[in-house]
Amino acid sequence: MTMKKYPVQTLERCNVFIKEFLSPHLHEKEGVVRVEACFFKYPASFSEMKKAKFAEKKTPFNWGPHWTTGWFKLSFDWQKPVDEDCDAALFVDMIGDGCLFSEKGTVLQSIDTNHKSFFLRGKHGKTVLYMDATAAHTFGISVSRLSPNLDDVSFQAQIKEAAIVKIDRIFWKFYNVFEALFLLVKNLPEESTYRAQLLSALNDSINLFELGDKERLKKALAYLEKFIKAHPAEPSAHTAFSQGHSHIDVAWLWPLSETVKKCARTFSSMCLLLDEGHGFVFSQGQAQLYDYTKKNYPGLYARIKNHIKTGLWENASSCWVEFDCNIISGESMVRQFLYGQRFSRDEFGKTVDHLWLPDVFGYSAAMPQILTKCGVNYFSTQKLSWSTFNKFPHHSFKWRGIDGTEILSHFLPANNYNGLMTADELRFSAKNFKDSDRLSEWVYPFGWGDGGGGVDRKMLEKMEVYRNLEGVPKIKTSTVTDFFRDLSSKKIKFPVWTGELYLEYHRGTYTTQAWIKKANRKNEILLQNLEKTAAFFGNKSDYPAQELNEMWKTLLLNQFHDIIPGSSIGKVYDDAKKRPRKNQQDGNRPVEFVNRKGLSGFSNRGDEVPRPVA
Repeated sequence: MTMKKYPVQTLERCNVFIKEFLSPHLHEKEGVVRVEACFFKYPASFSEMKKAKFAEKKTPFNWGPHWTTGWFKLSFDWQKPVDEDCDAALFVDMIGDGCLFSEKGTVLQSIDTNHKSFFLRGKHGKTVLYMDATAAHTFGISVSRLSPNLDDVSFQAQIKEAAIVKIDRIFWKFYNVFEALFLLVKNLPEESTYRAQLLSALNDSINLFELGDKERLKKALAYLEKFIKAHPAEPSAHTAFSQGHSHIDVAWLWPLSETVKKCARTFSSMCLLLDEGHGFVFSQGQAQLYDYTKKNYPGLYARIKNHIKTGLWENASSCWVEFDCNIISGESMVRQFLYGQRFSRDEFGKTVDHLWLPDVFGYSAAMPQILTKCGVNYFSTQKLSWSTFNKFPHHSFKWRGIDGTEILSHFLPANNYNGLMTADELRFSAKNFKDSDRLSEWVYPFGWGDGGGGVDRKMLEKMEVYRNLEGVPKIKTSTVTDFFRDLSSKKIKFPVWTGELYLEYHRGTYTTQAWIKKANRKNEILLQNLEKTAAFFGNKSDYPAQELNEMWKTLLLNQFHDIIPGSSIGKVYDDAKKRPRKNQQDGNRPVEFVNRKGLSGFSNRGDEVPRPVA
């Protein structure tokens, strides 16, 4: 085919090549997997599962409804591929959100729509793995976000297929290189000379390729790699300071119990990829998520701490959760940093100097002063790009608060905190960046998010293609902290934004689920009054510090930006109203202390127990 005469046809040829010749052959089935199952109406633990009776299932099969738990025993016999260029993997195609465990209970990796293959390493032969899965999509719901029935009881999860497969590493590499370049071609101007050259190179590689011929496959891959090397990024290209990331909403389209499991799925997958060494760093915030992991998956938590120590994992937990910035009090906001920074210091050895709040619904003008006083020197967000009428005019700027305090801030130009490492996102970010007259660097987080998931292998392969390639920004592996330190070293005059960062979107969040807003305010007052009274009339030995800390942490959790605004599904608020009696009893202990001192009227709202509300 003469590419110059038929660019439209050549582009379609590339598209068909991916769909019909590459995608169907990414893995070859090598062996069967015996699937046994047991089901629970609640999030059952590994130890509970081990006591249950399993029944064999033939794929495909369904289970449900929403939020029920399936534990699956996966038994198989595998051998290392004879071809040294190939790997063996457990492949599970599933509608549901799951996590693999070893026979001894070690957390291994998530299994979901975006993470279907678990590579088998080490000793081969007869193997048993377990999978804990929830009847829900990774994104939480199975119906339209606009549907009034977000807790659809008719929902059915499904295991479509479970098998042992063989994955050819060279074929996998060629597929990802070809697809990355094809995505770039689709985003280049039609009149571009570089587009014509790149399209011609893709066409030539197809001509070199022949399915089943390893030598021709190697030649086709080498041809594309030579093209990439010969076309480095332009000297004026922007630089994307890029880090793996997974935005995990502590509650939104799923309950809190599911978030605990999302941490295990996401964090185990990221630890596995970091262990393998793919040339990326991972950044994760919210101390609450680390605390969930520490309490429920201590072995996984130890791996996370080791990666933080080596610098491959960035702890971005300057606050307890990614909190709402409109409804809560100034004291609560300070406590978000107090408990977040204390956790980071005690668990990871140092505090965090930036605030990562990409998904919050607007930001109070009091924040620059509070952040600075809490040891936070930098601020980053993204949600302002959703404003309905007025687009925010800067991406790197200084935010000036009501008292005149300024804090260096960055607004993600991708208009997205769940990047997929695609050419269109990278090119859009560079085009959208509003401060190109003085800067050419910006943050680009990538990885499946909102419902968790994190980075996948395809993203990492594309990152290597795009790292230094004409037509896309250069990619620099970096933590968010290192980006801000680089930005702060620039000898330039940053534009200044004074006052509130208002989001013209998410209407109704001041009034929806008003009861939880009322409970939040009452608890803010009660906890502060309780602390003052206990400190004034007590002594160090009987000051109820532990009880107060736990109640503050519960209150801070409820200030998450999808809980207190009322933007979560009904189940989140149903669960909040059914808080176990034990928490209420724990909440009584500080009050009992005050009552012993004869101070039952400590609160200006009465002596009501300051109980957790969610």
